[in-house]
Amino acid sequence: MKLTSLIAFLFLLLIAPSSGAAPRVVLLDTGIAAGHPELAGRVDLDGARTLIDDGRGIRDCHGHGTAVASIIAGQRIGLAPDATLTPIRVLGCDKRTTPGRVVRALRHVLAQRRSGAWPEPTIVNASFALPRSPRIDALVDRLAQQDIPVIASAGNGGDSACGYSPASAATSIAIGAYETERRPYWSSNIGPCVDVYAPAHRLGATLPRGYKRRSGTSVSAAIATGVVARANPARLTPGQVRRILREHSVREAWGYRLSPRRP
Repeated sequence: MKLTSLIAFLFLLLIAPSSGAAPRVVLLDTGIAAGHPELAGRVDLDGARTLIDDGRGIRDCHGHGTAVASIIAGQRIGLAPDATLTPIRVLGCDKRTTPGRVVRALRHVLAQRRSGAWPEPTIVNASFALPRSPRIDALVDRLAQQDIPVIASAGNGGDSACGYSPASAATSIAIGAYETERRPYWSSNIGPCVDVYAPAHRLGATLPRGYKRRSGTSVSAAIATGVVARANPARLTPGQVRRILREHSVREAWGYRLSPRRP
């Protein structure tokens, strides 16, 4: 079984065609600590929004969103430090959400693209997994038609990723996790809906204040998002991005070959 780290093929993505515009990463998560030294100056506060009416705005009261953001675009530890982060807070302080919130967030991204407000290369990071929702999956597919890839956690249930959204969407890029090149992360979802397996065990990330090591498919999805954002594939469709990732990363994982994508 041949496994290649996601980071190892970063060079291959860096030679992809690029518009030169800084990419936008839309972070559907618990919010963000915009003043953290890793993230200060790279958060789009004007474009940010919250879908949770608790008076906190986009402030991260859990830490998950800040950690994911730092892996993607942290100044020192991020893979794509030139990316602009646009947080949309859909997960509460308990890291829970509803399909309705995610639907509203995806509709907002779609509206921004169609209006011309977000013309730059745009990537959506969804480091969470909900029970499969046809409404969420349909919106992910509509975003793909606008050349906006949605990179999603496969989920941490030790189950088939096909049962969870946004990973189950036909056009999402679903990221599973491995602990080492010969051992999967123990709780990673698997199956034919996973496109790429990426590192997930005790990787450095931020807290709203300070740093902490984190594990899981949220970390894996953040790594994949950072790689794609750094490559800045302005002329690549989400399908082409998925194909490149699949061709140059894990080809077989613990009995599950990466088969042609199906919903």
